[in-house]
Amino acid sequence: MAEEAAIEKHVRTFVSAKTGEMVYLDISKERTVCIKHVSKRGSTALAILWINVLQHPNNYPLKRFPYRKMYKRASKGDDRVILQVDGMKVSVFMASGTLTICGQFAIEWFVDRFPGIMDAYGSPIENPRALKSLYTESQKEALALEKQAIIKKYRQNWPDEALLDGVSVVDFCGKPEGEDMPSAKETHFCFTSDDHGYIKPDPQLLPTDALSDQLQRLKVGASLEGPVLYRLWRSILNSWFSDEDNLIYIVTPNMDSDRLVDICSLFLNNRLTANIGAICLPISRGNTNVADVKRDAILQFEPKDQVMVEYKIYSNIVYPERPYQANFIACVRNGNVGMLLTTSDFHGDHFKEGNTSMAVYQSLEESDFMIRYLGPILSAETEQ
Repeated sequence: MAEEAAIEKHVRTFVSAKTGEMVYLDISKERTVCIKHVSKRGSTALAILWINVLQHPNNYPLKRFPYRKMYKRASKGDDRVILQVDGMKVSVFMASGTLTICGQFAIEWFVDRFPGIMDAYGSPIENPRALKSLYTESQKEALALEKQAIIKKYRQNWPDEALLDGVSVVDFCGKPEGEDMPSAKETHFCFTSDDHGYIKPDPQLLPTDALSDQLQRLKVGASLEGPVLYRLWRSILNSWFSDEDNLIYIVTPNMDSDRLVDICSLFLNNRLTANIGAICLPISRGNTNVADVKRDAILQFEPKDQVMVEYKIYSNIVYPERPYQANFIACVRNGNVGMLLTTSDFHGDHFKEGNTSMAVYQSLEESDFMIRYLGPILSAETEQ
């Protein structure tokens, strides 16, 4: 029991550090180990995490191991990704984030192998996992028979795409073949969607010329009213996201779900070019937990966009352990950095009418930005 308690703590710590979510182990079903979210509705962030862990080059990369996608039309939320390895069936349920391990020696495999799989995810890339022989001769014979049965059953059904380099199994987790996806609904007050699901430009954003003029004036700093700073903040992010050579960093000690929706919407508006280096947020601040903020934000989007939000945005959120009061957005491009610093948190209370904050725009070299601004914050972050 002590061993089981230790591995459960290991799993909980790992998931909390990577996503801010809380999970528990369920071994009530025979020959099955489940890692479930404490909330019944689950979290797609967990699904993305487990897929990234399994497909990591140190573990079971897609080009060397057969993954399958299952979509059950009659069972909503039952879309899953399956990996068959060592006689075990490892399944990741995309809607809830539940991970299940099924097989004759599921518990033994989980205790012996899974800690190493989690540790390998944060380690330098070396070689795909070489599994050691940890079973008795009788166990190995049973595993061999089970593996042969699995291969015989599924070999003809494995999609050819799953064996190609550079293909992510997440790409196969959308609509079932032959079924049209619904067009995106209006997910935020400042964006509208067309028939193809792309988000149209926001008329409230500053035009390019006006934005350049504002940034030029802010090189000496200024006091700005909340709504003015809010429009400027969103306009800068939209401009930066529109260039694929830019890498964006967002740092604040306090963000509400509406501002996270802003970031996600702007990213989706520029989904072909946008790149995020990191979003730094504390795991909790007062009575607010970042997991709740993330959950409230992602529910504002269509399911087909939720996967991109989880995979491209939430996966880049890091959680500094050390308290900080820095607020800035920065764009790294070709060794140079443009950065907007402000005394305002990226929160609705700070962007509302009657609130005034200082803001300054500056340019510097990437090395100075990393050493003087980002480095001290990331030096204590829990994301590896």
